[in-house]
Formats: sequence, C-alpha cells, structure tokens
Amino acid sequence: MQYINQLIVQTAVELGLEDGDKLRVDTTAVQSEIHHPTDNTLLADSVRVVTRLVKRLGEIVPQAVSLFHNHSRAAKRRLVNRSKA
Repeated sequence: MQYINQLIVQTAVELGLEDGDKLRVDTTAVQSEIHHPTDNTLLADSVRVVTRLVKRLGEIVPQAVSLFHNHSRAAKRRLVNRSKA
C-alpha cells in the first residue's frame, strides 16, 4: 500500500499537481445500518459472482463453459424461502 501511495505522489509531483511535501486527506464516517452476512446470502452472492465470471469466460472461450449450469435461480429461491422462515 505504501508503494502505491508513493507512486501516486510521485506522479502528482511530476504533473505539477502537488509539491509532495504535505498531503491532506478528508475522510468522513457515516453511521448506517449494515446487513450482516448469513450463510444463505453468502451462497447467493457467490453463485451470482461465479455465474457472472463464467459468462464472461464463455464470451472468450465458448467451449470452456459448455457444461456449466446456471444455479442463480435455485440460490435466489433458497435465499428468499429461508428469509421468510
């Protein structure tokens, strides 16, 4: 992380955006309700992400994903049914 910060500052100095002596950062914390993950939501999120990645792979190499079955609906159904209980 420090290396990335040094690269950003170095680039800003080279572009004349900063002198590199001091850098101020403004951060704001906001209180909000968070959703604590459950097994069901983690499963649904994982299925959604894997499906999205496999779909992208299929655009590049169609034969690589010919046996893939999309289980998004089943995961979503389990998530919805579980939350009602």
